[in-house]
Amino acid sequence: MKKINWVLFVIATLAVGMIPGIVGAQAVVIKDTSIVILDTAYDYYEVFNTVKVMTPSQNGNFNVSSHGILEGVPLPTRAVVLDYDVIPVPCKVDFNGVTVQTDDWHEVITPSGRVNISCHFNIDQGPL
Repeated sequence: MKKINWVLFVIATLAVGMIPGIVGAQAVVIKDTSIVILDTAYDYYEVFNTVKVMTPSQNGNFNVSSHGILEGVPLPTRAVVLDYDVIPVPCKVDFNGVTVQTDDWHEVITPSGRVNISCHFNIDQGPL
């Protein structure tokens, strides 16, 4: 695991074209990739060997979710839930050079170190 000094949660460079082209498309799954998450001390860490899933819908909403195992940092004794209300940093995702961000994100870290993050976007709002 590598500490990251820049403020990005999820970097998912997807070969699906620009944002409008993904509405109504099928889910995209990327395996053996990495994500940048917040750990329990609110530090940014890159987690490797993760799976990312981007799920578009017909109504302009889409979800990008990722999961992996957090290693090398203290783990919580109970599940820790983080979101924009806890730490006001947006989730950012890069789609072939078009960066979108949202305040609608949710991250859970379990005592076993499993980390899940989900970011919800509405492309009708356009890149933020």
